[in-house]
Amino acid sequence: MVKWTMQESARTLGTRTIAGPRARHRRYKKRTVVRAQEEDKEREGNALALDKETLETLRNQVFGFDTYFVTGYEQYPGKGVLFKGNLRGNADVTYRKLKERLKEAVGNEYTLFLLVDKEKKPTVVVFPNESLVEEQGPVPEAASCAIFAACTLATTLNASGLALPILGGGVEGAPLSAVLPGALSLLFVYAAHEFGHFQAAAKLKKELALPLFVPFQQLGSLGTITRIKSILETREELFEIAIAGPLYGFAASFLTLAVGLAISKASGQGVPVQAAEFQDSLLVGTLGKILFGPQLEADQFVLLNPIAVAGWAGMVINAINAIPVGETDGGRLSFAMWGRQRNSVISNGSLLLLGVTGILSDLALYWFLFVSFLQRGPIKPQQNEISELTKAQGLQAAGILMLALLVLLPFPFLLTSQVTGGIPASM
Repeated sequence: MVKWTMQESARTLGTRTIAGPRARHRRYKKRTVVRAQEEDKEREGNALALDKETLETLRNQVFGFDTYFVTGYEQYPGKGVLFKGNLRGNADVTYRKLKERLKEAVGNEYTLFLLVDKEKKPTVVVFPNESLVEEQGPVPEAASCAIFAACTLATTLNASGLALPILGGGVEGAPLSAVLPGALSLLFVYAAHEFGHFQAAAKLKKELALPLFVPFQQLGSLGTITRIKSILETREELFEIAIAGPLYGFAASFLTLAVGLAISKASGQGVPVQAAEFQDSLLVGTLGKILFGPQLEADQFVLLNPIAVAGWAGMVINAINAIPVGETDGGRLSFAMWGRQRNSVISNGSLLLLGVTGILSDLALYWFLFVSFLQRGPIKPQQNEISELTKAQGLQAAGILMLALLVLLPFPFLLTSQVTGGIPASM
């Protein structure tokens, strides 16, 4: 019995002797891995846009259990640092606390963004302010805007009926005095739309770039590219700037159209427009049915005052800009309503629909190409992208989209015995 116990003890002792180096190797390996992780973290901190001291200051003095509990950080595109973690409490309240603490801790050297990541979780990104300054392009902004404005003036005059050999079209021998009412009416619509954007931006104390008009022979212009130079604080600010242009533009267009139709009805003179062209717009077709019902039913030409034609074109320009796609007014409104991820789905779907519709419609094809190459986005981040719009603001945005559909969707019933379609010949 004793012999057996001694043998077993020897085996046990031997086992421990053999296991000892293995255990030490595991402990050594674990320490090596931990040290490597710490070194990687230190190298990562040195490679980030923010230095190690600033990172620690942010973690200890800005973030916390009552606002945003940080679990890690990593490099973010554009010289920013993304802080992973958990949002505590209401997004608006948390954002305001983080913003105040950031200013107290590091002054005005950094800007904080409260965003949503691909997993739909709140995340915080901090940028050095120097990395957010826009670089000047090779051509001065004022010069490029002036060139495109001059081109748009030429296409607007041509679309209104002035014969410009370099562009083609127009009415042979039409005097400038005959086309000025329509051209000035279109310029009034352009100006009203841009005034809306700049008035809203000024109210919010935000800066917009000079509008870059996009000339288009058929309508005079497709609108403008107006960049938002300032960093917006919330989606609500984006909403206010984006919706102001279509609101003013639609109002100016409808006023111009109404005045022109009234003059056309009273005078019986104007530009001959095929009755079937009223079929292209539910809104204009309804107005045409009310004012020119017998003429439309008889498939006769309707004489429209150039001011009415300009109002019609203005309605179309504002309507296509309200389509929720890219970085257009409609795309910004969709972003403000739904947030970045859902807006991406809506925008891509709208762009696809435009591409398909472009097979049958020249205007849809032109707008598809314009957005694809010049207005695809992405939309510049706002500092707080989590907070949502109010119900009233959502209804306003939905109203603009509905108005755009009334302009762009065809009249559902036949107005004449022959349907040819198209935008009025003079535009």
